[in-house]
Amino acid sequence: MHTKLRNQSAIVIQTTVRHIILRRQFIDLLSWNRMISNQSASAIQSILRGKLTSRMYMQQIQQRQSAVNNIQRVFRGKLGREEYHRLRQLWLEKQKKSKRVSMHMRRYSTYGNNISVGKMNKKFVMMRRRSKEQCGRHESVTENKDW
Repeated sequence: MHTKLRNQSAIVIQTTVRHIILRRQFIDLLSWNRMISNQSASAIQSILRGKLTSRMYMQQIQQRQSAVNNIQRVFRGKLGREEYHRLRQLWLEKQKKSKRVSMHMRRYSTYGNNISVGKMNKKFVMMRRRSKEQCGRHESVTENKDW
């Protein structure tokens, strides 16, 4: 009887030990699966976070580039307008100065009437000038064959 009790006790101890060992292995296996699933989820999340931050970074760069282009456009427009006004003022000053006719050019023109004197003699041009000064009017003399 004593051996029988010993055998039964040994069997109970062995089953308990096997049960504890298998339980630990099962728990390790579950924790291993959880760890792998956690690592997989972490890997997927890190990839998604990387893609999202990359997109946000590219959007910020495009926004900055757009702002830089806008600033340059406005500044260059202002410079262009200032250059235009400067050149226009120079042109207007030149126009004011160019109204004066030098003496050597007067014999070839009729004081801005855009009528070319050509080979008319000096006497006719002088008479025409005198008649304009005396009458105060600007008539064009085209058919004066008496001179």
